Amino acid sequence: MEISARLPWQLIADSPTVKTYTDWEIFEKELRRGRAAVEDRIPVRTCTEPSLTLSINQSRISSNIPRNASIKVLYKAPLYANIRNKMEEIHSKNVEYVAVIEISGEMSDPLNIHVPGGNGLNTHHLVIRLKEKADASINIITYSLTRGLKSFWLELLLEPGSRATLRTLSLDTQPTYHVVTAALGRDARVESNTSLLAGRMSRYHESYILSKNASVEIRIGAYAASNRKADIITDAVLRGTRASAHLSARGVVDDNGYLVHRGVARVEREAEDSSAVVDSEVRVMGEKGRGYSVPMLEVFTGLVREARHSAAVRRLTEEEETYLMSRGLGMRDASLLMSLEAISYSGVLEAFCVGISDLLGVFR
Repeated sequence: MEISARLPWQLIADSPTVKTYTDWEIFEKELRRGRAAVEDRIPVRTCTEPSLTLSINQSRISSNIPRNASIKVLYKAPLYANIRNKMEEIHSKNVEYVAVIEISGEMSDPLNIHVPGGNGLNTHHLVIRLKEKADASINIITYSLTRGLKSFWLELLLEPGSRATLRTLSLDTQPTYHVVTAALGRDARVESNTSLLAGRMSRYHESYILSKNASVEIRIGAYAASNRKADIITDAVLRGTRASAHLSARGVVDDNGYLVHRGVARVEREAEDSSAVVDSEVRVMGEKGRGYSVPMLEVFTGLVREARHSAAVRRLTEEEETYLMSRGLGMRDASLLMSLEAISYSGVLEAFCVGISDLLGVFR
């Protein structure tokens, strides 16, 4: 697998700080396994049948495609997205096909997409385009259980007046590079909700560009169990008047796990009367766990409707531990309650009819 050395694993501009939060050494070691040959099976039972499964070498399109949605597959198609680091270069050089979904009008039912992993390098690329005034619900479940490395890139393009509800359930126990890049036209709306259970190294990045009167609301609930790591990045660039971005995350770290949320909202000079909110909270259970909350605002206009951020990294206080013990709850019980709260924060599980106990059985 020949990859040029012209790009680093992470650019300084990738983060509001110079610190590298992703453990790139894990990614590099998994690359030695070569390409995946065997595909993983979904580890939990859901109530959704996939309309599209992004398999290792080819996509599987079912017959239950919702009305007003069409799917086509482009093999060896060039990727036009900007390549920002070495992992994205690896993705672009190894992706076998691009699945393109076009949605017009109001979609009759949710579009269900499965993204499995495998026993080596998996690269999946998906483009979803919503035509003018289209309205769609998109459910994505991504999972990997076998030792390997998976990259999943979703390009989301919304024409003026369109609306998308994106629900993502991330069940990747293995190293994963998951990126969403989205461009929103005038008056377009995106609501993105994610429940993420961290794998050996989960890098999750959502990036939005907003035009006039466009809006995005992101809610992420994440849990990092023992020996699990997650680097979660959400960013939005507001380029038009009356645009709105609300980036929110809640996370829990168990035992010696690791979790960080980096949220960045940039309000350009021409984005007057816009609103930008970034907030995150990470709860750390145990002495060895590590959690970080890094919100940042960049505002280049003096005329904004709202611009604020908040961050919190909390550990149980002695008083809280005493209270829990008085109610017959130990640290293990408290950790379970906190993790359930974090995973449920985004409201995603209901869409897949997945029980939290089933999820924790996979990741504990």
